[in-house]
Amino acid sequence: MISVFLFSPDNAPLTAAPSPDIVHVSCIPYLCGKKLPEKGKFPGGGKKVLVSFPFISRGKAYSLFCGRFKEFASSFDGFTLQNPGDHETLCELLASNPSVKREELFIAGDAALNVSNNATARFWQGRLDSAAILPELSDEEQLELADRFPDGLLPEIITPANKIVMRSEHCFAVKGKTFHCGQCGRYGLEGGSLFDINGKKFPVVTNPIDCNSVLLVPGSSQAFGPAEFSPYPERLILRVF
Repeated sequence: MISVFLFSPDNAPLTAAPSPDIVHVSCIPYLCGKKLPEKGKFPGGGKKVLVSFPFISRGKAYSLFCGRFKEFASSFDGFTLQNPGDHETLCELLASNPSVKREELFIAGDAALNVSNNATARFWQGRLDSAAILPELSDEEQLELADRFPDGLLPEIITPANKIVMRSEHCFAVKGKTFHCGQCGRYGLEGGSLFDINGKKFPVVTNPIDCNSVLLVPGSSQAFGPAEFSPYPERLILRVF
């Protein structure tokens, strides 16, 4: 199976997988005023479209997201958890919104949940439907762990072009202590790039609500074609963008 992560839903037509099995999409544009999609009619397709919790588990964006949980549940097929504490928040949101049924949602866990061995995979069994394997493991270690995943939990492997270097509560898009300057665009996510001393370009994804940032590895805008990964088994989710 193929998955993609879109920091902006406007990226949907640009992906190398025109009809991926799973689409993870950032919640930030929707918190900034973008209209929520109608369930089943996401512009980039996808058999399941999941909306991601904010990358930072506090601040105004997190509060806004929780306040609109029922709306998100009505527009998407499920949620992508970004931090371990998001699962507890999810359980609280489900308890306070009884019309939203857990069994009708697909719940995925992203790399920050630190699934790196059999024990952490078993911990999330029954709590998640899929979990991304820690991308710092070698390719061989990731595939070996994916092969040992417990029943009912699908492993997701993140290709090198989709790794996050750092999540920060600071803005990397502008210099100084300027807040809510609008330079990252109406919906954010247009944070530009940082360069290291060797000239490598690190794309920056921004959140204009709390002025925080996510730093991606060089080349994160590159998408890999699904055909390159044809040897992988059907029960493995491969994130190619």
